[in-house]
Amino acid sequence: MLSFLENYPAAVAVFELDGTMVFVNQRGCDFTNKSKEELIGKRVQDFVADRAMAESIISRIISKGYVETEMSV
Repeated sequence: MLSFLENYPAAVAVFELDGTMVFVNQRGCDFTNKSKEELIGKRVQDFVADRAMAESIISRIISKGYVETEMSV
C-alpha cells in the first residue's frame, strides 16, 4: 500500500484522527515545497501549497479550459 501511495501521481498525505501527518508522498512534498522530515508529525493545517506551485496548478487548469471563471491564489 505504501508503494502505491508513494508512486501515486498526485499529492497524498495521511493523517491521524487528531490531524497529525503520518505519511506524505514526494508529490505532496513538491506541493508544499517541504521535505518529508519537515512535514511528518505536523498538523493538517501545515499542509499548504507553496504559492508558486499553486499558481502553476491554477494556470494549467485554466489553460486546459476546465473553468470558465477567474481563479486566484
